[in-house]
Amino acid sequence: MIVMMLTVSTMTFKDNYPIYSFSQALKKNKMLAWAKYQLSDGMIQETLAPGCLGGTSPIDNPGGRVMGDVTSAFIIEAYQIYEWTGDTAFLNQIWPQIKNAISWQINISKKYGLPSYMTCTYDILSMEQYELMAFNGFWHLVSMMAAQKLATIQNDLNLANACNQSYQLGLSALNQNLWNGNYYRAFTNPGTEPVMADTMYAQVWAFTLGLGLSVPSDRIKSHLQAELSHNDSPYGLLVLTGRHSDKRKQVKIDQYTDCGSINPIAQDNSIWMGGSPNWASLNIHLGMEVSQAMIQPEKALDRWRSQLNDQWNIHGLMGGIGYGIDGQPWCTSHYGFHMVLWHLPFAVSGQLYSAPAGTLSFSPKIPAPYKLPLLLPNVVGYLSRQGNTYSITVNKGHLVLNSCIVDGSKYPGTVNLSDGQTISWGSK
Repeated sequence: MIVMMLTVSTMTFKDNYPIYSFSQALKKNKMLAWAKYQLSDGMIQETLAPGCLGGTSPIDNPGGRVMGDVTSAFIIEAYQIYEWTGDTAFLNQIWPQIKNAISWQINISKKYGLPSYMTCTYDILSMEQYELMAFNGFWHLVSMMAAQKLATIQNDLNLANACNQSYQLGLSALNQNLWNGNYYRAFTNPGTEPVMADTMYAQVWAFTLGLGLSVPSDRIKSHLQAELSHNDSPYGLLVLTGRHSDKRKQVKIDQYTDCGSINPIAQDNSIWMGGSPNWASLNIHLGMEVSQAMIQPEKALDRWRSQLNDQWNIHGLMGGIGYGIDGQPWCTSHYGFHMVLWHLPFAVSGQLYSAPAGTLSFSPKIPAPYKLPLLLPNVVGYLSRQGNTYSITVNKGHLVLNSCIVDGSKYPGTVNLSDGQTISWGSK
């Protein structure tokens, strides 16, 4: 992968909760930096300090590629900051840049309905050679869902309508060009039916932020089943199948002299560390039993924990199957792709939070009794249920709510909890 430091792409989007728990100011400063170097046409630049195969340039030296998952991620992240902090002043401060980013996202999708011929964080796959790519397509759809919310908050109804129109145009393009009746093809390439793991990473964010479904749930389920059927391996989901002949897997790595020469074989036949956790998060949200869904991320993550024994240097990719480095570290050392696992507790608890509304709700996906994490900016605690009694405890932080609901059962009053305090109430 061409890795660039301080990127705004979906690769840095994965660490959002750890950053929030550490410092909201750091999160906002990161957004301000990307807003500062926004291009005149509205595009958010990939990185603030380019560097990959050579040295890394000094910070505040923006650059990078035109990517299909960068400006879209900026828009969604802006919505997340507002929804999780309620900071209207900050939203107003960067609204001009958000609005310009939305306009860029709409404009680059007008011709085909979705971003076209653009790379993304899955850059090793070289999917920018294809007209349309499902991964970027889903980021566009979810960014338009978030953009419509932001425009409505800012009372810009014309922009909100434009976002909805762009979403509808993109949905039509996705269905017409990439849906094959069973799953979303990874890209438009006549004569092939490629299946990409992590196609719907953006939908994970839609669930975590309460934005809803970008496409019908039955299609998400069908696509996830195709990822499992076509891409499963002992180490997690292979990133891409269906583009090349399986004969490519039979060539052994010792026939090659460097990483570049084997890349045509390992390109599709590798495990990227975000695919399996995101597959589980989506399935949990859609009703799969948690223990069944967790089989996939456990295969990938436990490989590092219990077999490679190197949790401090988790790579972004592991070798695939059949060419001599099966399940071994492949490239991008000390990476953070696996950090999308932070979406799993949100999927299991069904936690949804709105700071502006002062509301918190849960829809746990496991039966009682349970004890599940409460994860909010500057607040850490847990939700528990024993018998017919719900309890919320704050271990650290200050939690103020107008409404708190678990499985439809509302706490009878407002909430104001500090370190070590608990509220309890009976289920309906």
